[in-house]
Amino acid sequence: MPEQLGYRIYRNDDPHYSLLEIEILGDRADRPEVTFHWQAHYGDDRKWSEWYAFRFVIDKRDLDQLARSVGIVKRILRNVPEREPSPARIIEKIGRLGFEQVVYDGRVHAVLPVAAVAGPEHNHWMDQIPGEQWSHVGVLARDVEEAKRLITVELAQNCRDEILKRFLEAGKTVRCTNEIAPDVTRAMKLIRLGEENDG
Repeated sequence: MPEQLGYRIYRNDDPHYSLLEIEILGDRADRPEVTFHWQAHYGDDRKWSEWYAFRFVIDKRDLDQLARSVGIVKRILRNVPEREPSPARIIEKIGRLGFEQVVYDGRVHAVLPVAAVAGPEHNHWMDQIPGEQWSHVGVLARDVEEAKRLITVELAQNCRDEILKRFLEAGKTVRCTNEIAPDVTRAMKLIRLGEENDG
């Protein structure tokens, strides 16, 4: 069984239709263990339906991976009384099982628990040594001065003395990558229907 199970939510809305996915992630963020799906529609009565058409998809290439994913689905759906559980029921259950909601943070190129994501006031900064094709270190910082300090510390702590020397000689030049903070909306809010269309 993968050590760090988390879940990620995707929602795709248009004015009359909504799709929701909850991916259960194991040791690889690019290969979900299982994906739960629902849909909803905006009816002629000008109200959203409830989430319906529950299904789950396991996309694996070998039997050991398939068996592991089936075991995860069994843990999640065990003792869930509904034939078609709601997203809220699944989120409640996976929370009790210790799964954390995660998001991809492009600023650090990693999948992180929502609680660990740095706020939008933090930008991604990298060293920029004139004449070199690429940067060596990236940090999250609020401004250019903090970025210079953190990059200096990062280079020194990781024994990158030659790069540190060139960075200092170049006047600690840095650049901001303009990656934006991910949406860290909590799961139970993401699954609400109708707030924007009621009325």
